[in-house]
Amino acid sequence: MLDFPDELSELEPEAKSESTTAERLVELARRSQELARIVAQNPYAPTHLLKELGYSHDVLTRQAVVANPNAPTDILLNVGGEFPQQLLDNPVFGLLWLENPDLVAAMPQRTLSRLLESLRGQQELLEIVANHSSRSIRYHAYRVLRKPNCAIACLERLAGSEDGEVRSAIADNPQTPLSILERLADDPDDNVRRSISRNSNTPVSWLIKFANDRSDDVRANTARNPRTPASVLEQLSRDRVQSVRYVVARHPQTPLSVLETLAAEPDVNMRCAVTQNPNLPVGVLEKLAQCSETSIKRAIASHPKAPIVLVRGLLYEGAKWFRGDVARDSQSVEILERLARDWEPWVRQGVAENRHTPTILLEKLSKDETMEVRLKIAQHPNTPATVLACLASDRYLKVRTEVAKNVNTEIEVLKGLARDRIAPVRQAAQIRLQSFL
Repeated sequence: MLDFPDELSELEPEAKSESTTAERLVELARRSQELARIVAQNPYAPTHLLKELGYSHDVLTRQAVVANPNAPTDILLNVGGEFPQQLLDNPVFGLLWLENPDLVAAMPQRTLSRLLESLRGQQELLEIVANHSSRSIRYHAYRVLRKPNCAIACLERLAGSEDGEVRSAIADNPQTPLSILERLADDPDDNVRRSISRNSNTPVSWLIKFANDRSDDVRANTARNPRTPASVLEQLSRDRVQSVRYVVARHPQTPLSVLETLAAEPDVNMRCAVTQNPNLPVGVLEKLAQCSETSIKRAIASHPKAPIVLVRGLLYEGAKWFRGDVARDSQSVEILERLARDWEPWVRQGVAENRHTPTILLEKLSKDETMEVRLKIAQHPNTPATVLACLASDRYLKVRTEVAKNVNTEIEVLKGLARDRIAPVRQAAQIRLQSFL
């Protein structure tokens, strides 16, 4: 720290000056954090000092180093992933390509990934990455091309790529214009047509065509597309490939007559797929509940339209493993309330894991006698801060550790856990506290 408040203003011009010697800049940078930040911006700072500052604990110092044109290449590439905009703005970044035409291969994966998150990075690098000889590097292009925020100009330029995975990624992107998708609709690569068949913007006329595609995957993804009309689903319900028909059974737009036909098939997997349809009528659920297969009964018991009376009967018949699975999947508050009172800890633990469990039940289960149940409550993303505060004094270190990790835990509780007598609890709390700095 500086000795006097006015000392920074006195030394700042010297820290910025191009005429200050390298030895003096080193001395100034080590004198205070404030001066280190200023020295890090000086384009005449020696490279060995900038390398040292590039590993500083201070974020602003590291950021200034990445923006400095005199920073060593290894620092720019390693620390640049933390500050991609500063790296792209650094005037020396363009010159690095002259020194090493395969610069993307020399970059850490994190840096390359962060650079491609920005539109400017995509404009400058995406085509290079997509055409690279290494698939591990091209993977970054595949990932970016699927993202909604990918630059349309990049999608346009790369739609004619010889790499089928590039074209498939573009066809997957929900923001890809129809003009580009139309060019890819008759692509000889099955994976490209598969991507278009599952794209939520694919026109119905194309889906009708894809329902007759030679590829099983294309037809299956056509059956999965939310825009696929009932007439096409009816056609695909008679597909020669059973896996395609399973997808039809799950589609919310599949006509009732088709569901009834599929539900009557002897294939257990088909009937199980039918029970996963969110719009399945109660009558079909009741009929399927008469079967002996546990997998079908479990799906029915977790179905949002299943009558309470029907579910109660299935729970009464089922073993603890059956009730536990229902407890993890059910969206019915009444069923979850019933299972929260179950005598088996495994079942109550299932309720504690369920993302649909209401807050009042989470609070009740936080006082459960079984540690595993309380542990799941401590991990639950919807557990209120007041409940977590109570669990912070739990006698089991696993519970306290999960409380420290939970994003809903308040800072005052974390401060208390940071003083816990057990090291793993303290460490978890300290990590969370750092996120508040």
